[in-house]
This record gives sequence, structure tokens and C-alpha cells, in this order.
Amino acid sequence: MSTSTEAPFSRPLALRAATVDRAGFDARASAAEAAAVARLFEAGRVEGLEITGSLSLAGALFRLEGRARATVEQACVVTGEPVSTSLDVTFDRYVAVGPVPTSAEVDVDPDERDIDHVEEPVVDLGAIAVEELALALPAYPRAADADALLDDLEADPRDDSPFAVLARRRGAS
Repeated sequence: MSTSTEAPFSRPLALRAATVDRAGFDARASAAEAAAVARLFEAGRVEGLEITGSLSLAGALFRLEGRARATVEQACVVTGEPVSTSLDVTFDRYVAVGPVPTSAEVDVDPDERDIDHVEEPVVDLGAIAVEELALALPAYPRAADADALLDDLEADPRDDSPFAVLARRRGAS
């Protein structure tokens, strides 16, 4: 988890046990911040980027529950046409303030929750939103007609180069 203010969308939130009582948070990216996130995602456009939720104490940990939302336009991996995806991701993260515990051995328990460690009592809500949305992005976005184009590619014996099929398809439109 990033605490840097160099992130393309940065909204630092102070972690103070004395002031936490299911404190809510709500942050929206400006147009410039959304454009910077689009460049980070190598996407054509990002719109409606926001993070909402609440902060509470869970023992000695801070608990961030919320959701991140955005609409991301990526290029179809088959046609290159823009594909718009609405992302709405819920998250539940735990944060410990202080140095990361060190030990010679590390036991990994897949059932144990992940805990983010921060040196300073601050988390960056914008960085959390960007991380959560990046994990939800389609790895291979496809336009609605991508499957038909791939079928054409397999069925057309004239020239099976993808570039030839695309050229024929563009010539037909």
C-alpha cells in the first residue's frame, strides 16, 4: 500500500485511534487525476474514479472497508476498438502502523488475512482505489464483435494473416 503523494490519484487519510469511530471516507478523482490513472493503466480513458467507505478499529489494526468505482476504456485485444468496462470493487483491508515485523522464518497461512504495514500513520485512499481497480481490469478486453472476427479469421482460406482479415473487415464497413 502506497503512502506516497506521488501517486496519480492521492488522498492521504490519517490513522488515529482516538478519532476513529466508523469514520467515513469519500474521494473522487479530478479529470487530470483520472487522465493520469488512464496513462498508468495504459487505457484510453478513465472516468468516474472514486473510493468510498469507512475506517474502524479492529483490535490493534485499522480496518478499511469500502468500494472503488470507475469506468475504464481499453483497446480490444482483437480489433483495437475501444471497450468500456464499468468496475465496482469492494474491499476489506487491514492496516498496521509501525515497522514491519521481521523474523528469520515466515509462515504463510492462506486463511490468515493480509495486513498492510505503514511506517507513518497515514494511508493513501487514492492509491488503494488504483490498486483495487487495476486488479479488476480485464487482462484481455474484447469488443462485442471480436469472436465473430476470430471466427472469420479461422474460416477464411484466402489469407489467414490477422492483418488481412482486419483490412477486409474495415473495407466492408
